[in-house]
Amino acid sequence: ILANYATWIAGNFIINLFQNGPIDNFFDLRFVFEAWCFSLIILFFITVFLEALFVLWICKKSITYWKSSLISALFNIVTYSVMIFIYLQFSSFSFFTETQLDQSIVNNVRQENFKIYFIDSKFDCVKEYDLNSNTCSKISEYDSNLKYPYLNMSLNEKGENVRLYLSSGNEKIELIDSHFCVAKDSIYYGSLTTDAYFFSAVDFRSINKREWKAWTGNWAIEGLVIEHDKSNVERFAFEVPWMFWDMRDINILNDSEIIVNFNGRVILMNIKTKTVAFLFRASDYQIKLTK
Repeated sequence: ILANYATWIAGNFIINLFQNGPIDNFFDLRFVFEAWCFSLIILFFITVFLEALFVLWICKKSITYWKSSLISALFNIVTYSVMIFIYLQFSSFSFFTETQLDQSIVNNVRQENFKIYFIDSKFDCVKEYDLNSNTCSKISEYDSNLKYPYLNMSLNEKGENVRLYLSSGNEKIELIDSHFCVAKDSIYYGSLTTDAYFFSAVDFRSINKREWKAWTGNWAIEGLVIEHDKSNVERFAFEVPWMFWDMRDINILNDSEIIVNFNGRVILMNIKTKTVAFLFRASDYQIKLTK
């Protein structure tokens, strides 16, 4: 019992440090799944060598440490096999196994032109990303002491134009775009769908062209759901032991493309080809359709 608690505490600390540190900081999308698998191998050896000390203690040091390590390894091969089988029943990694990374989809020709305003919390600024030209520019900076900034839209005094603000709590900090779009022309900042059970999507398609719908779940394992009809539902998620990467802020651009925030990574996904592309890292973003 002591051995299991000791390895659980040590392993949980080390693996969390590894996955929330190097994996999260150095990998955008590529090799994330492989790095997680590698972290499990590290965890196995941490368990074996740490529990070997307890085996040595139980045997009152009548055996060598290497022999106690072998005994510990044999026990853990059995227990790990059982645990992995159980964890697989309640985990999901379909995002990495059922999609392919293809950065070239960013350059696909689109009839629409989308500009994405996003918060780059690493450099304390707001940037504008043009999806068609694949270019990014800084448009505003903010105080590094500002806690939990986000982008917020509101009407002007006459109710004619939608303006974009950088906000914190209920306070409007800075005006980013005074003419984000015309209020009555809501298609230029999308319309929020309300027919989903969990978090709805901002949909830029015409109402009569919405052949499928999408939403994100409340938990990471619920992921991104694409529903073509009741018998054709796809789910893309990543929730495994020690890593819970949720999906938020989904925007449907057209009949085949969506943009979603995947654990701080804003990604483009083509649902027809099951391909994804990394765009940038952001804590929050808003999309505008321009003429």
